[in-house]
Amino acid sequence: MFGIRAGICLFACLLLGGCYAAAWDREKLDYWSQQELSGELFEALPELADRDEVRVLVFGDSGKPSTFQTVASWMEKACGQDCDFALMLGDNFYLRGPSESAPEEFERHFKEPLTQGGEGLRDLPYWAVLGNHGYVSLFARPPSEPAVQLEYTNTQSPSDLPLWLMPAHQYSIPRLPPWLTMVGFDSFFASDPKSFKGSELDYEEARDRYISDLLDTAKAGQGWRVAFGHHPRLTIGDHAEGNYLRELPDMLKSALPLIYFSGHDHDQQLIEYGGLIQVVQGAASKTRAGQWGSERAEEYFEETLRPFYTEPGTPVSAQYCEKLGFAIATFSEVRFNLTFYWGEEEDEEAQPGPNWSWKRNPDGSVEREGEPPGDDFTNLCP
Repeated sequence: MFGIRAGICLFACLLLGGCYAAAWDREKLDYWSQQELSGELFEALPELADRDEVRVLVFGDSGKPSTFQTVASWMEKACGQDCDFALMLGDNFYLRGPSESAPEEFERHFKEPLTQGGEGLRDLPYWAVLGNHGYVSLFARPPSEPAVQLEYTNTQSPSDLPLWLMPAHQYSIPRLPPWLTMVGFDSFFASDPKSFKGSELDYEEARDRYISDLLDTAKAGQGWRVAFGHHPRLTIGDHAEGNYLRELPDMLKSALPLIYFSGHDHDQQLIEYGGLIQVVQGAASKTRAGQWGSERAEEYFEETLRPFYTEPGTPVSAQYCEKLGFAIATFSEVRFNLTFYWGEEEDEEAQPGPNWSWKRNPDGSVEREGEPPGDDFTNLCP
């Protein structure tokens, strides 16, 4: 029986690219710390500090080029010249990331899908983070190297459009208004101790320092605090039962209220709980419609997520859709607006889904405008 189970696990790893190993050297701990951005590439970025409004395109798990081209054409129609930059939420390549500096891989997975529909998306800066498929797959040959995605940033000039920007494992987006702080981070390092060499104690020490750097940066912001990574903190999607970031609630409390954009689950979700606005956008090239399903998601929400995450008397609201798509987030000094867009692969354009809005009060608290979030689960795409 054990042999059969082991064989099934091995087959799953081979099929899904889901087995990972990564090296971590304690002497290189600063490699994971917050890094300042500088240089010609960043000096050429648009200056947004004096803007009254910032519009952001948000998508994740775009690593399947054939489908991502369709979603990119939808994004062109919805965003066009109106967005200021984009957030790429990891798993930028499937089934593995590039193993060496290979410009053709970035052309096929990144530049070609974003330029085939017009010039509107070409001119945007794309701030990217690593996902689990960017790390070494034990059975991938050649194995992926996460450093390649970081180093590709430095091979570009300001005229190499669209711009791929992944300057560090953890970084702050520069030149934003003083009321908006955005921090990108490598959630794989923050989420899965078993994937890193070294003792558990060493890993915990490194992870705590890494997360502390992240939260210190977020807390330094005077307005909206936004983090973006690959793994969700809260999810009711297919990866819910392996949600490693669920170990971080105590650390996250110090940075609330916080907006967190993530991917990993191949769907679209909005979850609100205790000052955290969790947005999952992992459907830019894949969905798992029918594999997880709304009934199982609701069951997980009621039986696992609610009792595990919530404190007595604290409502948790989860809204969910298993369709291809993306989101557009608009920020002003006192308001945050979010719209989901979704469709089927054969559609010529995406349909706008729900639109939500939050306001930031003078005391720093955040509340949703209109009808407040309930204590329930809602399938947005039945």
